[in-house]
Amino acid sequence: MRFRNTIILALIVAALGAYVYWVERPKMEAEEKATKLLDVDRNAVTKIHIESPKGTLDLEKVDGKWKLTAPLSTNADAVTVDNLIRALADGEVKKTVEENPSDLKLYGLDPPETTVVLTLADGKTAKVELGKKTPIGFSAYAQRNDEPAVLLTTETVRIGMQKEVSDVRDKTVLEFADADVQEITITGPEPEPIVLRKQGAEWMLAGEPERNFEGNEALSKALSRIVQNLASQVSMATMRNVVAQPTLSIR
Repeated sequence: MRFRNTIILALIVAALGAYVYWVERPKMEAEEKATKLLDVDRNAVTKIHIESPKGTLDLEKVDGKWKLTAPLSTNADAVTVDNLIRALADGEVKKTVEENPSDLKLYGLDPPETTVVLTLADGKTAKVELGKKTPIGFSAYAQRNDEPAVLLTTETVRIGMQKEVSDVRDKTVLEFADADVQEITITGPEPEPIVLRKQGAEWMLAGEPERNFEGNEALSKALSRIVQNLASQVSMATMRNVVAQPTLSIR
């Protein structure tokens, strides 16, 4: 009798496990996908097209690196682009506002305020259209993939998709390895530029005569530290604004 009960219990457990795996699990996965703004693999995105009040942008992944291709061609900031994709892939759908709306203008979706199209490695596309902010609460109206339903997503997604060139372009001023620097010329208000030149492992001030502080170890080390810090700051510097006439030039 005990053995028979054990067999029955095992069959019940197996049946429950099969039910969870074949019925409840797909249902849970479908519900999870429904709460995401876009169900895409972030690593599979190869192109991004954005139309927003701030302009039109095109981005493309070339040899593993993101490039801005329109309205100008330059390197893109990888972190900014990855955050943009993540915001869409992880964006929350709070609820469906209306399944078959009769007037999309009420939601700012005719025309949409912002449109974002992602192209995947297999050639498929995923699209999000964003409309107005809701009158109450930190939310915004959206549609996806040409589906008629109006969705409610977060205002963070709406704001985050409104990008301009300065937001997505790579802001690195110069890209180089500190160890490769052999000479630095600093031009400023003074009539003569300051030239620093590397000789072996030490730096010296070029001029008439060149001063390498030979015999003064403290000054020599101090100059080397100054030059290394300068090179590091230049290599890590990022652009903020463009000025017509610079007051200091370093090359």
